[in-house]
Amino acid sequence: MKLTSITFTGIDERTDLDRVREISEKYPYVEWGVLLSYHWQENGNRYPNPALLEKLEYGGLRLSAHLCGQMARDVADGETRKMYETINWNFDIFRRCQLNTNVSARYQELRSMRPFDRMLNEVILQMNSGDSLNSFLRYCEKPLFHVAYLLDASGGRGINTPIRVFDNKDIHIGYAGGMNPENVGAKLKQLLDFYSYGSFWIDMESGVRTEDDWLDLDKVQQVLDVCAPIIAEHDRHRQP
Repeated sequence: MKLTSITFTGIDERTDLDRVREISEKYPYVEWGVLLSYHWQENGNRYPNPALLEKLEYGGLRLSAHLCGQMARDVADGETRKMYETINWNFDIFRRCQLNTNVSARYQELRSMRPFDRMLNEVILQMNSGDSLNSFLRYCEKPLFHVAYLLDASGGRGINTPIRVFDNKDIHIGYAGGMNPENVGAKLKQLLDFYSYGSFWIDMESGVRTEDDWLDLDKVQQVLDVCAPIIAEHDRHRQP
């Protein structure tokens, strides 16, 4: 399979943005996820003040918005104004957006979300298992335009869950669930070695944070130190 990005979710107010830019320049496949919520002040360190987005605007970073709670539910219902106001209309810095909520059946035809969806390369829907995704795809009857799916039984809690490859070359699949510097190498190799023409990304959140829940760029670097040689070796074998 083909890796499209490694996503580190949870840029926060203590994150060294100069170092983030250095990492991104060295590893162009790195994407940074930003957790957004109406109640960011109550939700802990991994939810930054939305004012942080202004500092990210001109950094040349690959960024994804991860909408949580009522914000995600509002957007799924096509109600975006409060979200835009909360983040001071700084949404054009994102090219992907993940909705961390159960998606209503209305999303099946993308009617209510079309204006929002057109701004993005992808909307990511979170699924807790491949079985859930299969059921959702059967219900939809046809693939949803510009929609990707993150398989995450952990739900951002850092619970180590085994990789079960979802073999469907027609959709973009993400994998998460307790990845960290110690186990990411084996999981990435399993995915890259799976014989398929599909594309995927991996996402880490709790596994690259400190004990007091700040993003740990040392752990991010450890992950990349493990993953970069595996990616390079895989790419060499793919060359004709």
